[in-house]
Amino acid sequence: RIGLEIEEIELERSRIEIEDVFDRIRQNEEKLRKYEYELERLKRRAFELDKKIFSLRDELAKVEEEIKSKEVELAKVSVVQKPKAVEIIMRAKEEGLLKGIYGIASQLCSVDERYALALEVAGGSALNFIVVENEDVAVKAVKYLKAIDGGRASFIPLNRVQVDLKLDKSVLNEDGVIDYAVNLVKCDEKFKPVFELIFRDTLVVEDIDTAKKYINRFRVVTLEGDLIEKSGVITGGSFKKKPTIGIFEKETKLKEELKQLKDRRENLLNDISYYEAERRRIQSEIEEINSTIVKLKSQISADKSKIEEINNFLNSLENKLNEKKAEAKELNEKALAVEEKLAEVEKKIKDVEKDVRLLESKLKDEKVAKITSQIDKLKEEIMRLKEVKSNVEMKINSCKAEIKRIEGIIANEDEKVKSIEAEIAERVEEIGKSEAKIVELEVEIEKLKEEEGLISSEVKKLREERDNLIHEIAGLERLKAKKSTELRFLEERLNNKLKELEKTAIELNSLSVEVPEELPPLEVVKRKLEELSKELSSFGEVNMKAIQE
Repeated sequence: RIGLEIEEIELERSRIEIEDVFDRIRQNEEKLRKYEYELERLKRRAFELDKKIFSLRDELAKVEEEIKSKEVELAKVSVVQKPKAVEIIMRAKEEGLLKGIYGIASQLCSVDERYALALEVAGGSALNFIVVENEDVAVKAVKYLKAIDGGRASFIPLNRVQVDLKLDKSVLNEDGVIDYAVNLVKCDEKFKPVFELIFRDTLVVEDIDTAKKYINRFRVVTLEGDLIEKSGVITGGSFKKKPTIGIFEKETKLKEELKQLKDRRENLLNDISYYEAERRRIQSEIEEINSTIVKLKSQISADKSKIEEINNFLNSLENKLNEKKAEAKELNEKALAVEEKLAEVEKKIKDVEKDVRLLESKLKDEKVAKITSQIDKLKEEIMRLKEVKSNVEMKINSCKAEIKRIEGIIANEDEKVKSIEAEIAERVEEIGKSEAKIVELEVEIEKLKEEEGLISSEVKKLREERDNLIHEIAGLERLKAKKSTELRFLEERLNNKLKELEKTAIELNSLSVEVPEELPPLEVVKRKLEELSKELSSFGEVNMKAIQE
């Protein structure tokens, strides 16, 4: 009985323990589902961030391309040289040393390319005048140039410009007349007086034949750059230099566009930095959750092993109960044998009592006492056997009740175990599917990372090649501009020399100088020249201009 009670306690304790383990598994599986959901969310977020970063880098590459393109274009435009003093003032403006400067007149307007040459000739050097807010700004700029020995520049104080321009519009209807120069300039309304001051009533016409009709009436300029002043002075001829009016305005526009692009690049770099930091944070959370998931899976696995151990213990208890059942059966069989033996003994006792009564009636001697004593002993044995029988029956009934109770407990536990095993199998299947999906997503992310790495490497290489080419192009453009300038300078010198030679040849022909067939040696000529120089120096200072007059 004590052994059964101990086993019952062990069984109850195991039942409670297995329920605790199942509760822990359910809690851990619930946590696992939440962490896996969070992991999926973070991986989706990481994927979105990767796409965003890739998109921003792609946009950054395009912006970099635009910046390089604009820099090359600016390098081409910047080749056009402005007067030294003008460049000094504009640089001081950019560096914040001088305030209130609007810019060079030619920077403050744009013109149609068709009229560019005519307007540049009409504007002349005034197009390099610097437009300022007021006369105080102009004075400060002049003092600045003096302080650094920067040369001379002209300034137009916008607040002092007063032009009362009256234009004869009837002339615009005549053949070959295009428009007044001031009307062909596009500028901010507040700068209109500046260009009225520069161009005044200059008329733009098709050609010089049209222009000559307006001599002494208008200042006229042709599309080819021929200029007729009101005084009648005509300036014209070939014009190899490209017009620069509008180019400075284009340079300013390019600088502004370049600044905007660089600001955009800075913003993109900041955005990329932010999203990359966010990506690193997400990756850190992913790694932390992965670590937690591994721990939970390990705990669930350990609990499953614990359940298996408890199941083995329950099986062991069930085996013991089966042994108890066998023992109870054996005791039952023994009890039945005892009952049969008791029945036989009782029958014998009855027979003996009958015989005793017969003998008592027949025999009234000493043997009766002996037989009576034997009968009493038999009765005592019978009573003892009955008591044994009663104990055995009680034990059998107790074992039967215990067996039924344990069988009920085992049946309940079997049901619970089957239910939990089914739930575990379902969870294991879900975990397997989730793990497969996670592995699939991780493989996809790794592929994307590899592709991004390859693309980034190729992009970086292409950028380096592009930058090298851009630097080479810029250098070649500068070299080309320099050589072009040198070439124009040499051409001008050559033309001047040729003109001088032609003039000299004409003068020589007009003087009818006879060139002797045999010229004296070079040393003789040099010596003669030295003698003449000494003779001239003996006259003292001579006003050559007076001689020419």
